[in-house]
Amino acid sequence: PCNILYLFSSRDPKQDAPFVMKEENEDGSSSYEGYCIDLLNELARNLKFTYEIYVSPDGMYGAQTDNGTWNGMVGEIVNEVAFII
Repeated sequence: PCNILYLFSSRDPKQDAPFVMKEENEDGSSSYEGYCIDLLNELARNLKFTYEIYVSPDGMYGAQTDNGTWNGMVGEIVNEVAFII
């Protein structure tokens, strides 16, 4: 089985609805639902891989900053914090 990291960003949870929506569980943990999560679950089941959801810490999708560095999801990949397999 292959492990895949599903990387996404959202500053405003309503912005990504109905594609990805964060749900707070009673135990304080978070879970996600929505079209992209349903699709990812179905792909994982059919293609036999597992995945982990990783949320960009700064809540940005990614843009180059004035000093040439990248923020958001793109920055996480450029800085080798997250990887695309």
